[in-house]
Amino acid sequence: MASLSSIIAKAKIVTYRVQGVPVDYDEELLRNVLQDLLGLDETAQLHVHSLCQSPYRDGLKVATFTFKGHCDRLKVANDKTMWEFFDSQTIKENGKFQRIKVPLVVDSHFLGFTPLNECTEKDQDQIE
Repeated sequence: MASLSSIIAKAKIVTYRVQGVPVDYDEELLRNVLQDLLGLDETAQLHVHSLCQSPYRDGLKVATFTFKGHCDRLKVANDKTMWEFFDSQTIKENGKFQRIKVPLVVDSHFLGFTPLNECTEKDQDQIE
């Protein structure tokens, strides 16, 4: 049986999930943040495929993304499938601006529930 790292290494494009995305991030901002944190340039063609409210924590989102090529910061060593990065964000609290570190967790194992879209109308979010 092939190891997880050998399967991922053979894949041309791997889909990753990122959790802990602040609720005010849109797809464009998240794409730019991920490119910066992962050290990717425009040729990697990073694409955010989904960006939805987290099913686990209010005020946070979860997303899926892909890119072309190789990323040294997402090395699959010893079957590692989860990495933590920190984005700096400026917030205003009590009339003062401060920088905070936002932890973003990237994984390729997709353990747990990962929503791929959000229902915009009440009658769409039903389970049959």
